[in-house]
Amino acid sequence: MKYLNIFLILFVFLIGSVLSDDEIKVIRVERVGSIEYGSIDCLVRFNVLIDFPRTIVITQSIGGVVSGDASIKNGTLTLFQIKHKVPVGISNVSFQAFDYTNYQYPGQLVYINITNYAIAQCDALPSNFKFISKQDKWFSVSGFSNPFSWTKILIPVNIDLSKGFSNYEFSCQVPEPFGCEFHPTINGDQKRNYFLQVYISPSSKNIPFTPLFNVLVKSNQGTIVFNSTFDGLKDPTNPPMQVINFESFPPVNSVLNLNEMTNVATFITQIINNKNTLTSISREDDDMLTNQLIPLVGSISNATFIGMTELINAPQNIKMNLQIIDSQGAKRIGGDLSFSTKKNDLYPFFDTNMKTSISNETIFGENFLYLSNVKFETSYDPTMTVTFSDQWSIDNLKPSYPFGISNGTLYKHSVSISSVTNSYYDGNLYCIRNGDHYSSESIANIIQNKTDSKDININKVELFNLSFDKVLVRIYAGDDFSGIKYIYNPYFRIESSDLVWGNPNNGVYEAIATMIFYNNMDTPSLFSKDYRGNDRSIYSDNPIIDTDFNKIPNYPSVNFYKDKAVDPFNFTSFSFKYNDVDVSNQPFNNTLCFGLSGADKKMVPQFFLLYSPLNIYAYQTDKPFIGAWDPIKNLFCVDFVIPARIFTGEINYIIFFSPFIYDRGYITASFGSSAQLRVTSTYADQLPPIVTELSTFPSNNVIVGSNQTTTIGWNIRIEDLTNGLLSAEFNITSDYDLTPITIKLTPNNAVSGNLKSGVYQLRFPVPLNCRSQSFKISSAKLIDTQGHYGVTPSTNNFNPFLKFLLSNQLNINVTCPYGDNDIKPPVLTSFSSSAPSTIDVGEFKESRTVVFNFTTTDLLSGISSKHAPIVYLSRPSYEKVSCQSKLESYTNGLANYTCTIEIPYGFGSYEVLLISIYGIVDNQLNMNGYSSFDLKSLGHQYSLKPTFSNKPVLDSTSTITNLASNLTIFGHKFGIDSSKVILQVDYQNGQGWKNTSISFYAGIVLITDSIIPSSSPFYVRVIVNNKISNSLLVVPTILPSQCNYQVDQTIISKWINSEIYPYLQASITIKNNGIKPIKAFSFMMANIDQIWGVTVTSGSTYSLPTWNPIINPGNEYTFGYILKGTDVGLLTNVNVDCS
Repeated sequence: MKYLNIFLILFVFLIGSVLSDDEIKVIRVERVGSIEYGSIDCLVRFNVLIDFPRTIVITQSIGGVVSGDASIKNGTLTLFQIKHKVPVGISNVSFQAFDYTNYQYPGQLVYINITNYAIAQCDALPSNFKFISKQDKWFSVSGFSNPFSWTKILIPVNIDLSKGFSNYEFSCQVPEPFGCEFHPTINGDQKRNYFLQVYISPSSKNIPFTPLFNVLVKSNQGTIVFNSTFDGLKDPTNPPMQVINFESFPPVNSVLNLNEMTNVATFITQIINNKNTLTSISREDDDMLTNQLIPLVGSISNATFIGMTELINAPQNIKMNLQIIDSQGAKRIGGDLSFSTKKNDLYPFFDTNMKTSISNETIFGENFLYLSNVKFETSYDPTMTVTFSDQWSIDNLKPSYPFGISNGTLYKHSVSISSVTNSYYDGNLYCIRNGDHYSSESIANIIQNKTDSKDININKVELFNLSFDKVLVRIYAGDDFSGIKYIYNPYFRIESSDLVWGNPNNGVYEAIATMIFYNNMDTPSLFSKDYRGNDRSIYSDNPIIDTDFNKIPNYPSVNFYKDKAVDPFNFTSFSFKYNDVDVSNQPFNNTLCFGLSGADKKMVPQFFLLYSPLNIYAYQTDKPFIGAWDPIKNLFCVDFVIPARIFTGEINYIIFFSPFIYDRGYITASFGSSAQLRVTSTYADQLPPIVTELSTFPSNNVIVGSNQTTTIGWNIRIEDLTNGLLSAEFNITSDYDLTPITIKLTPNNAVSGNLKSGVYQLRFPVPLNCRSQSFKISSAKLIDTQGHYGVTPSTNNFNPFLKFLLSNQLNINVTCPYGDNDIKPPVLTSFSSSAPSTIDVGEFKESRTVVFNFTTTDLLSGISSKHAPIVYLSRPSYEKVSCQSKLESYTNGLANYTCTIEIPYGFGSYEVLLISIYGIVDNQLNMNGYSSFDLKSLGHQYSLKPTFSNKPVLDSTSTITNLASNLTIFGHKFGIDSSKVILQVDYQNGQGWKNTSISFYAGIVLITDSIIPSSSPFYVRVIVNNKISNSLLVVPTILPSQCNYQVDQTIISKWINSEIYPYLQASITIKNNGIKPIKAFSFMMANIDQIWGVTVTSGSTYSLPTWNPIINPGNEYTFGYILKGTDVGLLTNVNVDCS
């Protein structure tokens, strides 16, 4: 044994000696990013191309190496990004590495030092460097789910702005109980503006502190570079503030079932004389004071405040309290507000025993070889996800009712789901169930001859501006083995359906990305995955794509503002037409105009008005107000409307001005009061409608009669005492049935009352052959006349049922006369489709349509006519399209259905589509469904093999007016060779198709500027390689005449002069109803005695005055005159210039 150990040591030593003979060669080095300033040190990154035949690991032992990550490998070449922390000055940097092949023998690792491979520069922070504030005032930002904070915008001075700072160079300092953050703003590629934010840490007890203290910003060395006195807190209200009528929903000390009615605690209170004080709910687990009480109803002197705090991630037993905050500190009001939470598992049954099946499939093609299936018994579980190990976390399948449910009821059924496995998967294939209940099961051990361990090749990336907020992305990419599955970015996802040339092994992809803002990213990041699961990431801060150091280009808009020196922080002006508006009785029309130095006139501002604190994410779903360049004002302008009865105060807003984004906090900190939008309401109402009375009908417990259908439901009173109810929608489900009964209401449906307080009846029938169960209002949405809405269940929204969160009136228990005597689910008896084997997903949409025909039966309670089975087509990534079937006939116990799916363009190309059907329900609410594997077992069609032709297909066009010549055409497969593409237009004038020039060409977009202006509809089509696309009808929008004006005259008074001559005084209003400014307007008028507001050109010819020479579209100009006569004067020889 002794000799054996010596031999083993010698063998390991020889291996280490042999492997260390190869030399690590540094081929190329480039610094990443610009030179930075530092007071002590800087972080410096280098791209280092190394030639070595095996994998090496870079350590943190020498040279100040912070990290060394391999990003690209090409044969023996590997590109590393090595990060160093270096002192101020000029430094030679080094690194140490070892051969990873020896990693299993750590005692024999051979370390190799590469010294002085590059020179790093870290410039010393100038001694006179400092930050200055754009405004002296601290501006407050607060609201639901936003922490109390006060902001200043700081500008660095006495430095070269082309250089930056390391992220850790500066820190802020404030005394407790305050906290602070200091970071760059998000616009532009240079760190030129910084946010300094101060916030309050929460506490459950009184915190004495002084109202004035200093906020410091220090460098890494400790030098103070900014010092400001904080004065954001106000003195206590005088007379003192009064809190009355405090209500909590749910009640204090109650237990809330999460994921049912609501996941938040809501507080409503009346506060008298709250002018300077911050009111909030302090939670014991909060890091920052967040949950502010917001005034929504009433006036400043007497307002109803609403507060919310989320409970979904809170401890099961949580304490909080009401507090007020002023310059004297945080003061607790009242006792603890305690709540308990629990998750109510409505369907608790589950079985960890998972039954799996697998079959070899030849009809799937060479890329997919296996059809696998999993079955397990369970109750309905909305938290459940299912995945197969050949898929990845992004491809988790989340069964949604009724998908996946078979052979049972919601209380107990089988989940039956199929998946396909690609032919490159090697190893143990297993299935995992995640969620509140976990289980996993092995399916098979797959041994493959095919292997794929190589990453995707991104060969080239091109970016083209379609507009300032839309970018065409073209990617040349390939994967030599399993093929590209997807390439994605937060703004787009590219798959095989986006191919304009080639295939997933070597192709050209195109997509259109909508870029609202760039978040300081000059280039797009790309994340890709092949069908084997190999992934690759290219990040925007170091966008190298290969070992030749080729890079992803900048976004075109980024290049524009760099080339044109557009400064995202250099506003030449910023103002609202009205800073102070009164919305007490009606909405208010307003306009924002601003200038940005160097901006292109084609840039489009988008303005979001965040007027509703109960819907803080409205800007993600609401349509913005769209602005444009105003040639008269030489500014960008946006017209917008402020709703009526907004609570007195300042309104939040966001401006998207791609590639930049600005919020109110930044704008007001830069421009002060001129950027504030202040509203006044004598009596505000931003509270949505609320349910104030709720009772079941006819009672909580209903026995269905044996001879007739029974009607049940609820009686409710809905109140919105100021704005009034606009509409309401209620969805009713039951224990065994999640297909909702939907009831929609308007004030016209009230049985008594009116839109401000009305009683409504929610009614629906329960048939004789029903199943005993409980019914409930599972969701609802109530909207008032100003657009304020509440929803249930709620997380971030106001819940209109908050007064009834724990009420016994929410459920109606129904007992049915015949019991639950049918426990057998319905069955599928036949199934077929119009596409028995393949379908071309690259065809026109009419040819991408599949019609399914099937029959079902149930010999006991019969098939439910309320429920429509759903047929699904699923990709290997679990992405699905579906159709809801139509009942064609029901005779002799057989229900005959048809179902039509229009397959999206390219869906499932180069893959396989699995067919499944779920949601077959009988009158006792027994359910059945069939996975692809189940359908195969019954001898039915279970898959479709997509083909993907190269035929050009048109999807849509941009809008065009009757005066315009520019048209954008969107489609697919226009190829990559513009010489083989012909655009044709048929103007429907009998001359047929006419070739039309193309001004911009891409594989999915064509732009022409040669459309003949037309008021009549016309057709467009594309010919690629002699293949003719479908034709699209284009209907021009008819614009009013460019010079369209209206003259209105109004008689002011009449009289007789010297009792002989009649005279009259009149006013003339010229209205511009056209689309262009009226630059000149002249006329003649006889018998004029006096005239004012115009210029006398000569004799009786008059024109617009020099102080108002232009009438803009939508505007008007009024002047007056006195003439001798009894009727208004006649304008003659009118000349108008709108050129």
